[in-house]
Amino acid sequence: MNVKKLSFMALLIALCFIGSFIFIPSTTIGFDSMAGYFGGYLFGLIGGGTIGAIGHLITALLKGFPLGLPSHIIIAITMFISVAATAVLSKKIHFIIGIIIGTILNGLLAPLLLIPLKLLPIAALKATILFLIPISFANIVLAFIVYQAIKNIDIIKQMNPYY
Repeated sequence: MNVKKLSFMALLIALCFIGSFIFIPSTTIGFDSMAGYFGGYLFGLIGGGTIGAIGHLITALLKGFPLGLPSHIIIAITMFISVAATAVLSKKIHFIIGIIIGTILNGLLAPLLLIPLKLLPIAALKATILFLIPISFANIVLAFIVYQAIKNIDIIKQMNPYY
C-alpha cells in the first residue's frame, strides 16, 4: 500500500467522523458509515472494512462511547464485516445484492448481536432497528452513488484494486 492510498484512507476515516454530525436526534445513528462504504467500493474488502471499523471507533470515542466500549468494539467488527461484504457482493454479484446484504448486516444483525451479550436492552432493539435500517441503507446507497460518479477519474482508478 502506498502513501497516496493511506492518505486517502485517512481522509475517509476523518469523513466518517464528520458524517457522525449528521444524525437522528436523541440517537447516535447517523451518516458516519457512508465514507466507510465508499472506501469499500474504492479499496475493496480489507481497505473499506478497515475504514468503516476505525471510523466507527473514532466516532464512538469522540461521542464518549454511549453504548460502552465493549458494544462499540463489537459494532466496529460488524462494520468491518458489513462494509467488506457490501464491497465484495457489489463487485462479484450485483450492487443491489451488496446494498441489501450490507443493510441487513449493519441495520439488523449488528444490533441483534448485542442482545445475547446483554449490551443492548431488548426494549431498545425495536427503536434501534427502526432507525438503523433506513440510515444504513441511505449510507450505502449514497456511497455507491458517489463512487459511481467518480470511479473513472484517474486518481480513483489508481487506488481501486478492481481495475
